[in-house]
Amino acid sequence: NSINLFLLLLLINSDKFFFPTIVNKNDELLSAAIYLKNSFFVDLYLTASNSKYLNLYINHYLFSCFIDDIISNNKKIKIIHYGGGTDSLVQFKKGFSNDTKDYYIAKHILDEEKYLKLMPKKSNLNIENNEYFPIFNLNK
Repeated sequence: NSINLFLLLLLINSDKFFFPTIVNKNDELLSAAIYLKNSFFVDLYLTASNSKYLNLYINHYLFSCFIDDIISNNKKIKIIHYGGGTDSLVQFKKGFSNDTKDYYIAKHILDEEKYLKLMPKKSNLNIENNEYFPIFNLNK
């Protein structure tokens, strides 16, 4: 099940990741996250939650528990980076800290020929104009 995958990843890569999870008394996975880490910095990579439990604000609880754990048990970690997102997602993340930083996303196409094959036929985007990246994620 899902919890076994997270546990396996944790065992194999415990020095590079944090995998906080929230499970109920029936061992049902309610919420989980993958954080990348180094000696002083943690970056949120991915979160997921069971849609049946969204009304319980389960991701709020997961983030809160994780932050408490970092403060209590990982004194070397100085920064938890939650990234950007839509306005509503940024507002959610600001509920944990008002400290914001600029960040940048690198965009590089390694194989332009293959990349262009992934572009929707009806797309009017142009790589040379540095328009939305990656092109193939668009549903136009």
